[in-house]
Amino acid sequence: MPTSRRTQAADCLGVAPSEVGWVRNVSEGVSAVLGSIDLAPGDELVMSRHGYGAVRMALEHWAQRRGASVRDAVFPVGAAVPGLG
Repeated sequence: MPTSRRTQAADCLGVAPSEVGWVRNVSEGVSAVLGSIDLAPGDELVMSRHGYGAVRMALEHWAQRRGASVRDAVFPVGAAVPGLG
């Protein structure tokens, strides 16, 4: 990633430029993050039923590889959470 773009993104996010990187798409980014998490048997990955299908596939892939499980967070679209904005 060009240094100036990395710095701009880091400034926007309030982090150091060394903590910013680009990925080609959401699927690649999610898979990179999941691959870096030390999942173990008994761990649970939680995703809403409103999520992107490729993200669910990545969750299931990494859960199966590491002995974890994927659980659905079930709530209606547009549900409000008390105390959040």
